[in-house]
Amino acid sequence: MTEKQMLETKSDQSNNPQSIRNRTRFNLLKPLLVAEIYFIFTLILYTFGPTTWINTNPYFLYTFLLLYQLFFSFGYLYEINKARIPIGLDSKKENLITSNSIKIKRFIKFIIIFGIIMTSISTITYTNISIFSLSALIDQTINGITNPLSAYKESFGGGSEGGIIFLIIVLTSPITWAAFPLSVVYFKRLNISYKVLVIIMFSLEAMRWIIMGRNKGVFDLAIIIISIILIRKMQNKHENINNEVFKKRETKGKKNILLILILLTLCISYFTNAIGDRTNNHSYYSVNMDAPLMKISPEFFHPTLIYLTSYLTQGYYAFSRIIEIQWTPMFGIGNSMFLMSNFSDLFNNDMFQYTYQSKLALKGINPMSAWHSYYTWIANDVHWIGVLIIMFLLGRFFAFVVKKCVVEKEIIAYPLLCLMFILIFYFPGNNQVFSQPVTFMAFWVLSLYWLMIKKRIVFTRSVWGMADK
Repeated sequence: MTEKQMLETKSDQSNNPQSIRNRTRFNLLKPLLVAEIYFIFTLILYTFGPTTWINTNPYFLYTFLLLYQLFFSFGYLYEINKARIPIGLDSKKENLITSNSIKIKRFIKFIIIFGIIMTSISTITYTNISIFSLSALIDQTINGITNPLSAYKESFGGGSEGGIIFLIIVLTSPITWAAFPLSVVYFKRLNISYKVLVIIMFSLEAMRWIIMGRNKGVFDLAIIIISIILIRKMQNKHENINNEVFKKRETKGKKNILLILILLTLCISYFTNAIGDRTNNHSYYSVNMDAPLMKISPEFFHPTLIYLTSYLTQGYYAFSRIIEIQWTPMFGIGNSMFLMSNFSDLFNNDMFQYTYQSKLALKGINPMSAWHSYYTWIANDVHWIGVLIIMFLLGRFFAFVVKKCVVEKEIIAYPLLCLMFILIFYFPGNNQVFSQPVTFMAFWVLSLYWLMIKKRIVFTRSVWGMADK
């Protein structure tokens, strides 16, 4: 066999359907890899970082943290392996929502305008700016940067929650929240005026959280942008899985890497400044300046490393103590402060008193200032053993959303993907997505709406199939 024939045979083998499906599945594993690298990073911080935790249960902690991630990975891999991976023209089929590019463009423009209006209202409501003044906004933003502790304390006493405006913000949150990831996805297709509106919308949202002296919103925006960059890169890989053109396009990835590095640098710099004033008020840990990570890191990075370790790993410590607490089943409402608050008002009974968080206060862990990890919140409902099942199902859903984004490009999957990445980022800290009313509503409304659409599509196809017969 000649060298040319050998190359042709190898090319034919690489282009057969099974080979293409295998490469596609491998491409779909990237988000799982990102999630597990992040988990390992937080575990390294907890184990070798400068924070010394007191009275932990290490065997219980490490065993179940590893088991949770294994079950999460198993769920993800199971969904990817069972999923039907279309090839050829089938891989470019669009959902009925995304079938008309003109309608999509109009929808994106609408959602951007709606998003910037509601973001402006949220900024005024949460920051207590009586009149929307650019100078006042800038002044308060500067104050949030220079006096983060003062801004943080003031954000709790402003009465931002409650009332008709807050209700409108929550009820419209699925549309408002979706505006952020979708505007990033379609940013290049927008004209200059809408691109400016997107930048203003992101700037207002970032300023709102800075004025409140909080890190969450700034991190969320960075996660949204980084998530979309990752998924777009995966889409390019999928579309060119069998095309040499992709190799030439890979050089453009350097710009994305640079953007990600800039975002991470800005976020970490803001985080170091904002968290520095309010991280040393816990009595259940101390700082070890001789920790391994402190010895190998440059001195200028030590404050950031101390704050980062405390911020990202204190939830692990709280989780390690739940084995000492008796479990009270909460039947689905114990994972969310949003749900517990509403059920407490409905039944005139404090639901929070039954949680691990409330009971751990007797161990010296203040539920109002310390984080308890996603696993602890879910354990309120299903026990810490039941969390294994939840992690498996969560891994499956994550993989399902990733596939819908990469392979089928379903427009509604993008906001859910970003919500999943935010949920994963806060695994060590809390149940961030489901505890906040805005993200709670966004996740469940978008998910249920998506399910209704999928059922309608299946029903329509079955009807047309019967008609054809």
